[in-house]
Amino acid sequence: MQRKYLTVNLTVDLSLKSRHLRLPLNLYLPGYLIHLTAELRLDGQIVANGGTFTMGDELVSNNALFDPARGWDFGEDNLPIAGEYIATHVDLQGVSIAQLQSLKDKLTATQAKLQAQQFAGLNKEDISGDILYSAVLSYFTSNQAASQIAQRAAGIVEYRRPSFGNFIASLKTGYWFGIPKNVSFPGLIMDINRYASIVVAKDNSSVVGYMLQSGMRESAYEHLIPEKLFTDPLDPNRPQGVSAVKALALAASQGQKIYTLNVANQANHATLLAQISIDSQAMADIQNGLAAGKEVTVHQAPITQSGWTGSGYIITDPATGSGAYKISGGVNGGVILFGAMVMILQILLVFVATSAAILFIGGLLALVAGGLLGLSLSDDPFALAEFAGARLLVAVSTIALLVVVEGFVLLPLAATIGVAIAIVAAFATLVNVLFKIFAIRNEMFLLPHNERTVSV
Repeated sequence: MQRKYLTVNLTVDLSLKSRHLRLPLNLYLPGYLIHLTAELRLDGQIVANGGTFTMGDELVSNNALFDPARGWDFGEDNLPIAGEYIATHVDLQGVSIAQLQSLKDKLTATQAKLQAQQFAGLNKEDISGDILYSAVLSYFTSNQAASQIAQRAAGIVEYRRPSFGNFIASLKTGYWFGIPKNVSFPGLIMDINRYASIVVAKDNSSVVGYMLQSGMRESAYEHLIPEKLFTDPLDPNRPQGVSAVKALALAASQGQKIYTLNVANQANHATLLAQISIDSQAMADIQNGLAAGKEVTVHQAPITQSGWTGSGYIITDPATGSGAYKISGGVNGGVILFGAMVMILQILLVFVATSAAILFIGGLLALVAGGLLGLSLSDDPFALAEFAGARLLVAVSTIALLVVVEGFVLLPLAATIGVAIAIVAAFATLVNVLFKIFAIRNEMFLLPHNERTVSV
């Protein structure tokens, strides 16, 4: 039977304003100007579409399987971002050779068209969709092959239950007062929501050890598969993926403590958790697992790998060996980020080089200059004349800062407004300084020094 696969993507519908978009260094898109329509495709054919979304908005989704005997079996909530391209594989009873061959033929045909520059008839599904789907299909295929070898060696019978997972071209949103200002494309995420099997030992012995080993392998493949498919193995500086087991291994190699919390050390949980630095969502996940009698393995502090910073942790059931292998941020799986320098520049652009930020900085510094200008209108020119040069320097520095940043990022009208405010403040300050200097000199020339008086 031909297996089915799903891809979910959001089709871009640019508003009229977006015709004037400028993309500094091609690092981000202004999400608030881009409107999206959701599409659900099955084997490349649209089966549902609709809705209007702003690019960069965070959404909530969930995948589930329906069992006639037990009803719906839901995975954990996902938080997709409007604009992400998501390929989903539903694995019912394993991956067939015919399915692999069909995908290979499609990719080969697309490659031939691209090399011949025959772009007619190609669409985003042929290029992005098939490539993303090949990654998630490779994950299930690789684990299927590895488990067939492992179960024979361990004397285990393993039967795949329906499972599903995603491979995502991820987005990162920079917000400005709750508005998705800038949307960037940092990397790829393997997110396997459900990987389930029925496992029985031929001699009726415990299968916990086998399940724990399988879980480690399945977690490791979440970073290994993207690395194999999307990086050059000969490049020593190639991006590295991160999964739960890799995060723990990296933390251990850095000398961090690795904590195992379970029922045996329950009395020390509060003390041990206080020594662990992890985001609040992951901490809540860990505490919920411990409250349910699960065993948790987590490292001491966040690690950084190829531009990604976070933690990995494992929550397992000591009775069965099944578990969840997570990285901080709520993803069951692995992430691979491309270009640490790109990420740094993106952050700078989000918080410094946006038009709104430039306007804010310009207005703020101009306000300072204006405030100093107000002080300079005091009735006592002698007392404040010595600060005139400093006031002028503040205003001129404001202009210089805005002009430099304006020229660097090539931003539109909003930044120019900030420059204009600073220029007006500087000009007014300069006129006032010249007036004060003239007034002081005139008074000193007309009045004998010993006749000058001070009124109290």
